[in-house]
Amino acid sequence: MVVDNLERNGLVRRVRGRSDRRFVTVHLSAKGSRIIQDVLPDQIRGIVDDMSVLNASDLNNLRTMCRKLGRNTKE
Repeated sequence: MVVDNLERNGLVRRVRGRSDRRFVTVHLSAKGSRIIQDVLPDQIRGIVDDMSVLNASDLNNLRTMCRKLGRNTKE
C-alpha cells in the first residue's frame, strides 16, 4: 500500500525482474530523489538535535538496544 501510494505520486517506479517476473525492484524516481534531497538534510538535523540530550552512556545504551532489536528481526 505504501509503495502503491509512492508510485501513484510519481516518487518511485517498480521494475519486474527479467528472469523471474515475481521479483520486483522499487526505484526512486527523479521527482522522489529531488524530494529526498530537499527534505533529508532537515530531518537529519532534527534527529541530531533530538539525540544531543543524550550523554555518552545513554548513547551506548541506545546502541546496545538497537543492535539487540536488529538481531531479533523476523523475516
